[in-house]
Amino acid sequence: MGERGMWLRSLGSRPSDPAPRTPLSHASPEPGRTLDPMWQDEARQWLREVLPAAGPLDIEVVRERAWGTIWRVTAGGDLYWFKRAHPELRQEVRLRRVLQHRAPDLVLEVVADHAERGWMVTIDQGPTLASLAREQGPHHYEELAASMAEIQRSVTAADLAGLGLPVFAPRKAVDQLDEMLAPFAELPVDHPAHVSPGEREGALERLAAVVDRWTRLEAAVPGLGLDHNDLHAGNAFPGPRISDWGDAVIAHPFGSLRALLVPARNTFGPEVVDPIRRAYLAGFADGSGDGPGGVEALQEALDVAMMLAVPQRLAAWRAMQDPQSWAEYAHCIGPLWREAGVPAERVTVP
Repeated sequence: MGERGMWLRSLGSRPSDPAPRTPLSHASPEPGRTLDPMWQDEARQWLREVLPAAGPLDIEVVRERAWGTIWRVTAGGDLYWFKRAHPELRQEVRLRRVLQHRAPDLVLEVVADHAERGWMVTIDQGPTLASLAREQGPHHYEELAASMAEIQRSVTAADLAGLGLPVFAPRKAVDQLDEMLAPFAELPVDHPAHVSPGEREGALERLAAVVDRWTRLEAAVPGLGLDHNDLHAGNAFPGPRISDWGDAVIAHPFGSLRALLVPARNTFGPEVVDPIRRAYLAGFADGSGDGPGGVEALQEALDVAMMLAVPQRLAAWRAMQDPQSWAEYAHCIGPLWREAGVPAERVTVP
């Protein structure tokens, strides 16, 4: 892993499109899932200890998913968001501590956390950047891309060591894709997220060709670093500030832009893609215009890195280890291997 850093801006745990809010005492689990009353009681007690004591503590369940839980919490007259991460994603707490140290002006302060439990509390930030962009235009996406590059450059390899983040090296993309596909291959053939032997083989062959391109490029571009792995405007707030780092991995940082460009293109049209790319790559250019770090090398590396991001994108779904959730979100999962090797500007899902 190179000692190059990265930049980012972090946000709170506020979901981009909150579901109907249900009082905690009346929360209903999703079909096939149960809520553990004991951890809820412990979390409520912890919130009473870490949040302002004045007045009642009002809690509503906003979201209960396989990958985590979101509560809306009112305490001392202020609005907070509580996040309980899936056990496989608890490293987000420690990562956000690092980001808050390295880029304090770019990340929303986590007012309280519990690393062992994967609990985090953040202050409400108002509308997400996705909401603002729909009203005000796509320039918010350019600012978000620039902030992501800034964060990535601010974080060193030493910062990331020991956090427990998965590592996805571009040269190992084929083997890692094969590993990520294994549980989906084991699903019943009528399961919506089942990958057939032919689909699996085809995805691996296509990605192998992309890896060949990477080997010719990697000497001229930044090394491994922080990949947010779920960077979209629903995970960002004015500033811009970036949140929701639970899927983050150590990989090539350029892969982060895949999750941002696809929804931006789908919302505003293909003409917004180039300005977003330029805003992002400006943070990595050396100013020479050619040679290592030159514009052409960076542009091609961005194309290739976004295609090579498929294994880590699948890893976020694989971590749930929940066939029911895989069936529910098969429309997001299946295209990742069916479109492996396809340029980001043509993929249907990020």
